[in-house]
Amino acid sequence: MEEESLQRNANFFLVVTIALVAFGLIMIFSSSGIVTNSLEKKGMYYSLVRQSAWAILGFLSLFIILRKDLEWWNKYSFFILLLFIVLLASTIFFHTGRSAKRWVMGGQPSELVRVFFLLYLSIFFSKREDSNEGFIKGVFPPCIILGIILGILVAQPHYGMAVFFCLLTIFIFFVAGMRIRHIFVLFLVFFIIMSAAIGSRAYSRNRVKAFLSKYPITSNLPFVKGFVENKDNDKKIDRWQVDQSIIALGSGGLFGVGLGKSKQKLSCVPLPYTDFIFSIIGEELGFILGSLLLFVLFALFAYFGFSIAYHSQFPSGFFLAFSLTISIILQAIINIAIVSDSIPTTGLPLPFISYGGSSLLSNLIAVGLILNVARQKP
Repeated sequence: MEEESLQRNANFFLVVTIALVAFGLIMIFSSSGIVTNSLEKKGMYYSLVRQSAWAILGFLSLFIILRKDLEWWNKYSFFILLLFIVLLASTIFFHTGRSAKRWVMGGQPSELVRVFFLLYLSIFFSKREDSNEGFIKGVFPPCIILGIILGILVAQPHYGMAVFFCLLTIFIFFVAGMRIRHIFVLFLVFFIIMSAAIGSRAYSRNRVKAFLSKYPITSNLPFVKGFVENKDNDKKIDRWQVDQSIIALGSGGLFGVGLGKSKQKLSCVPLPYTDFIFSIIGEELGFILGSLLLFVLFALFAYFGFSIAYHSQFPSGFFLAFSLTISIILQAIINIAIVSDSIPTTGLPLPFISYGGSSLLSNLIAVGLILNVARQKP
């Protein structure tokens, strides 16, 4: 009976994933067609075709992952993680010409590093004999790996992904039952390092200032004031993208202006089919047909993902399904919070929905590993 329930949850989980990918493809075409055709001169179907190709590759990867049981992936997880860390480090030297050194061979290795780092953590925590082990044995090994990853991400720089790694790791540490004082120390260390890194670059300080500019009281707090003042007086605080996003969401109302009829995607919201695609969803489909539908799909994704984790009879299966599910849901929450101007811009895409091949591929690989957990037999 337990196996039947687990398999049923896995089937629904796959159906929800397919629905999210299909929804994303529809909205990518709707938000990018006129932009890539008229402004970028690449053709109306350019983004749709490329994202569809990545979706096909992603589902092929998903089914390839299912051909090997989870024990096989656990056995080689550390070596796979090291391979992608090396690929991530190579972006510093062999990036593809963008200002931030995040891409190599047309993809962002950080997305794949995230998936296999969580696989490594799931194995590490499942093998612990005592949740109250000391710092050196119980915390230090994954922190070394995380420190290497963060160092590369800061060097790229990709502060949004670095902060996301920190939050995700601390959350997983908490769920794994690590000592609260260890978690607090790690949080304090991460906070100091990331604050220093963000404060060292003008563009990241300007993002913080753009967010705080609507909260004059908050921006006068001693820490915040010292962080942003007298460093970029020659730079104007730019809230254009966020403001246009809010206008788009407000224009959609309850039922939207109609699929493909967004006005904000016409040079108002830059690259509307990438990180800020949620604003176009809200404008074209409205709150009920667009935003609420997306919330329901992600809620179902979380429910079935957590159900697979809960019903897994193996500690490694529980940690893996739980951590991968929470990583996708947490990223979706962060992206929607950015688009709705609830937190500063970080550059994280909306999972399964935003245009971006490496993000879609990594998330479908994560789904494959979660489905693999459901297939585990005692």
